Formats: sequence, C-alpha cells, structure tokens
Amino acid sequence: MPEVKSLLHLARLCLINHAQYLEDIGHVPVPLLRSVLLFMPPEQLRVVERNTPAIKAETDDIWQHHCDAQEVVSAADFAKPPRMSWRAYYSNREMRHRELYLRSQRRFHEKRAEEERAQRRAAVLTSATATQAVGVRKRKRRAGRAGAKKALRGGRRSELLRQCVAVGEGHCQRIAMDLRASLGAPSSASSSSALSSSSSSAASSPPTASAVWGRG
Repeated sequence: MPEVKSLLHLARLCLINHAQYLEDIGHVPVPLLRSVLLFMPPEQLRVVERNTPAIKAETDDIWQHHCDAQEVVSAADFAKPPRMSWRAYYSNREMRHRELYLRSQRRFHEKRAEEERAQRRAAVLTSATATQAVGVRKRKRRAGRAGAKKALRGGRRSELLRQCVAVGEGHCQRIAMDLRASLGAPSSASSSSALSSSSSSAASSPPTASAVWGRG
C-alpha cells in the first residue's frame, strides 16, 4: 500500500513549486516553512525578508546555505568576520564578485580596444606603404615615359637636323653647279670669232695716246 502524504507535505510541495510568487509568509512560523525558504533564490528571500522583517533573526542558517553554494572567486571569500551575519557576508561576497566581474569586463574591453587600435594602426601603415609603393611605381612610369618622349624628341630633332643638312648640301651643290655653268670657259668657235673681231677692231682703230707714249 503506497504511503499517504500528509497535507502539510503537499502544501510545502505546492509552495516550493510556486516559490517565485511568494513575497511574504505572514505569521507562519519559520520552522514550518524552512524547507520552502531553502528552495528560494537569494533575491526572492530578500523580498520575503523585506516584507516580513520578523523572520530575519531566524533565516541566518538559510543565508549560510546560500554562502556555501556561492562560487568562491578570491581567497578573501573564505574569511568571515566573527560578528558579521551570514546575510551581510553573502551581500559582501556578492558585491565583491560583482566588482571583480566588472573589473574583468573592463580589462577585457580595454584589451580589445587596444587590439583594435593596433589593428587600425597596422592597417594604416600597410595602406601608407602600399600608397607609397604605388606612388614610386607611378613616378617611375612617368619618368620612363618622360625619358622616352625626350629621347623621341631628341631623335626627331637630330633627324630634322640631318634632313636640313642634306637639303642644304643639295642646295649648295645646285648653286655651285649654276655658278660653274655661268662662269665656265666658252667654246672654240666662239673664242676664234672673238679673237678675229678683236684683231680687226685693233687694226682699224687709231692708236691711243697711251699707246703712242708707250711706243716712244
């Protein structure tokens, strides 16, 4: 025959299952609801103590149970002052844990921010180096193009000079040929006719005074 549970046990099970809705216990003795209070989280127990201040003197062992279940972070968590209640000790440890958590979070964010700054500096240096390399390549290309243009202009200039010299030489040769053609010796027939005409003119013409004086 199965065991028949008492009404008190069933009531406690009902309160444990709905402990999040329990905000005060009224005039119910604490030993009667100790098992229910042990299942409450610390935040819910604070609410019950705030609404029922008379139970604070009887819940110190419950706070000791929460302290034993609390995570130990530092060596200072092991030492409890003799005159401090377990409620205050739990609150101090909770505050210390929160400070340590915030400090660790701050260090984490500072380290992450420093890493991001280092990454940004590295990216800036990389982009500056790449920009400088691109600028050097551009200057080299411009210098190469300028040298090629200069060489091309120099080659064109020398070619023009050679052409001018060639044209000038040809022109000078044509002028010399024209001069030689205009100042060259006459032919034999023309020379004999010129001599006969000069002799006949000398015989027919009277002697001049210079000739007479020279002859005398």
